[in-house]
Amino acid sequence: MNGSRKLPDSYSVRKNAFLAWCHKNGKSLEEMEKELLMSNGELGRKLEHREKLSKEQITQLVYVMGATDAFFVIHYPSFKFRQKVYRQVFGRKMPYRERRQARKRGEEN
Repeated sequence: MNGSRKLPDSYSVRKNAFLAWCHKNGKSLEEMEKELLMSNGELGRKLEHREKLSKEQITQLVYVMGATDAFFVIHYPSFKFRQKVYRQVFGRKMPYRERRQARKRGEEN
């Protein structure tokens, strides 16, 4: 990013992606609260209101979920920024499907 833009100091979590990961891996919100060192009900509130997680909580999230899964659960300010972070962290271009919604509807243009 250029010098005039400030990087976010914290990130929120994409609720549906997070809950899908929890379901797939057999984790409850209560278990994840303990893993992320949060108080009772704090994780649910942060997911519901899109509140940002602290740096320590993001670090724990990466340790618990693994870097790749955590990357796709974290909300980034823009898709371009998400691609840039992916390249910096993993050293390769981010895999994604172009025009995913259009393909689902059968549109090609």
